[in-house]
Amino acid sequence: MKFKKVVLGMCLTASVLVFPVTIKASACCDEYLKPPAAPHDIDSKLPHKLSWSADNPTNTDVNTHYWLFKQAEKILAKDVDHMRANLMDELKNFDKQIAQGIYDADHKNPYYDTSTFLSHFYNPDKDNTYLPGFANAKITGAKYFNQSVADYREGKFDTAFYKLGLAIHYYTDISQPMHANNFTAISYPPGYHCAYENYVDTIKHNYQATEDMVVKRFCSDDVKEWLYENAKRAKRDYPKLA
Repeated sequence: MKFKKVVLGMCLTASVLVFPVTIKASACCDEYLKPPAAPHDIDSKLPHKLSWSADNPTNTDVNTHYWLFKQAEKILAKDVDHMRANLMDELKNFDKQIAQGIYDADHKNPYYDTSTFLSHFYNPDKDNTYLPGFANAKITGAKYFNQSVADYREGKFDTAFYKLGLAIHYYTDISQPMHANNFTAISYPPGYHCAYENYVDTIKHNYQATEDMVVKRFCSDDVKEWLYENAKRAKRDYPKLA
């Protein structure tokens, strides 16, 4: 249970880091978007890559999910007691497993749903993904997190931290307002979803963890509640992007 509660702090910290990025991107005031462009023109003005976890599992320049995890890790490291000190050591020792889980969620079945990414979306108001009846990010993220805790208790540390990486991926996905509103890469205008995420990659270095950031705690042991609350907060920013 201690492992579960401490990692909760890391998850919530990651969500806090995402919110200012969404607000900045929605303003479209960065030089990358000058002169102002219609949404369907944005993609041609931005560097292109496949996704927030493209190219290299441990390269924070191209893997935004992993970058968010590393920012959260910095914040956790400042709030250290004996239990957290042990966890921080474990996070460092199993960093490659976490990073691989984060990466594989976008690149391997069953995690990426044969390139449909159905399980990577979650609308907290409708409690579904973009095709009702399929597993959403809340269900899937909670599943892998709970499996991670179970494996950890059984001493299966490699798979425990790999599955933690999977869970972190789904959690950070629904920190993105479009994922929390079932707005996909083929939603109108096509490509806007990817263009927005590419834009975030060009400015994320402005939103690194700072000394005044602290661990945020959420009073629930229900993993689905963490994911629901994160998606609900992210969805509030969706009108700023639409």
